[in-house]
Amino acid sequence: MKRTLFAALTIFIAGCGGGSSDSGNAGSGGNTNQELADEYLGAWQSTDGIFVSIGKSAITAYGDTGTGTGCYEPVISAYSSVTNNSFTTIVDGKSSVTNVSLHGSGQMIVQEGDLLLFLNKLNLVPNLTGCDQGEVVLNVELAELPATFKVNRDSQSMYQTEIIYDFLFDLDETGTRSSGDLRISVSHNKENEIESFISVNELDVKIGVPQYMPGPPPEENLGLYDLVYTSQTGSITTSGNTFSITIDKSANPLLSLIQHETPVSVISYLSYPSPENDDVWSGVNDGPWNWSSERHEDSFPTEEGSYKPISWLNSQTDAEGDQLGESQWIDIKSVSVNITN
Repeated sequence: MKRTLFAALTIFIAGCGGGSSDSGNAGSGGNTNQELADEYLGAWQSTDGIFVSIGKSAITAYGDTGTGTGCYEPVISAYSSVTNNSFTTIVDGKSSVTNVSLHGSGQMIVQEGDLLLFLNKLNLVPNLTGCDQGEVVLNVELAELPATFKVNRDSQSMYQTEIIYDFLFDLDETGTRSSGDLRISVSHNKENEIESFISVNELDVKIGVPQYMPGPPPEENLGLYDLVYTSQTGSITTSGNTFSITIDKSANPLLSLIQHETPVSVISYLSYPSPENDDVWSGVNDGPWNWSSERHEDSFPTEEGSYKPISWLNSQTDAEGDQLGESQWIDIKSVSVNITN
């Protein structure tokens, strides 16, 4: 059931719970000349235990259901218009204006009509447990899926992302990466100087939730960064050139908002500087000996940064020859997302 943000928050306070994605027809904001002031962006918490993440195009709230299980249900509301200290959302054809103002040090007042809610500033919304049961299964078919990847290579820079397969779910339907989105990926970053081989099953399953928070020192400028953590419930299986990521919905409350019409974008990326021409993997047709590029990347839909509904992705195949670089290991052939309850 769609509801205004404030109504959702008051329902959480009452202990009734109930999650939804109230993107409606909000788009990316009706007033493009103003943005919500930076002091309102980021993570907040009410005295009743509601966590709120405020972004430039949407606001996300997480409420404890009051059942004693410690799980949270989410509500996302995208803005139809915004000023420096207010945002408007549209639910069921009716607009609702929410005003925000600072109150003392580290406290904010959220006001909708005559109703007030006080929020306290946080560094970030913590890793929360979702209430929904079931799984989300992500399937990726590649031109070739090798049995192993060489990682922590000598020619690779420390902490560089070496391999990643990335799903970005546009939960707030704003058409851009925002604090109302969810990211699921499998990846490996160079973490030491010891070269080794790992299989795709050994890649980390990670969940990323974009939030506005201070960046790294010394500047610590406010920016949109992913709060990334390794899922303890995620697993990877393979069949031929297809691998599947299975993740329990309890891993994050936002997983409950993934529906068949949720827009999604998929990116694959391989960084492989100075490819070896004499290091042949047994039983594979493609490898570094065939490559001259350092960077290899593909996206589905083909237009990088674009989104399509899950139902569209499940019925389509990726275009031929649309990748950057030569590696077949990142050449996406098809993608599907299955949701169980």
